[in-house]
Amino acid sequence: MNSIKLLPLEEASADSCGAKAAACGELLRVASHCSSAAAPGAAAASSNGGSSGTSIMAAADGMVLPFGCMEAALAADGQQGRYEELLRTLRSVLGSMQPGSGGGAGSLASLDGVCGDIQGLLHGLRIPQQVGLGRGELEWEGNGHGGVVWRA
Repeated sequence: MNSIKLLPLEEASADSCGAKAAACGELLRVASHCSSAAAPGAAAASSNGGSSGTSIMAAADGMVLPFGCMEAALAADGQQGRYEELLRTLRSVLGSMQPGSGGGAGSLASLDGVCGDIQGLLHGLRIPQQVGLGRGELEWEGNGHGGVVWRA
């Protein structure tokens, strides 16, 4: 993947986005099917804030970042090399923690340190303000209601 693209949740598959996103997408499709199959009087009386479904079943709509977006963001921000260096350090620290390798409390501190460095690098990534949305482009704008971000 060379770019950061948001996909509608209903397009998520286990192969492209992981099992959790795919399951949420399936719930959304089932709720939508319930809505279209229900008699007009069975639909929920009021909007449920961007959900799809009926009074019997509702599911929140959403977007998902497919696999590869983190690597694309690292490359776009010029941080891919630093990330790979941190992964090599992490593998080395984990190797020193194997039974019989003599690692101890110092190895745990090293593990905490490198994990903190990886987290800091990812947290500091500059994500492009314009994110691809499959069939077009989506401007990344707040809607005044905040949002929910899930991470697996």
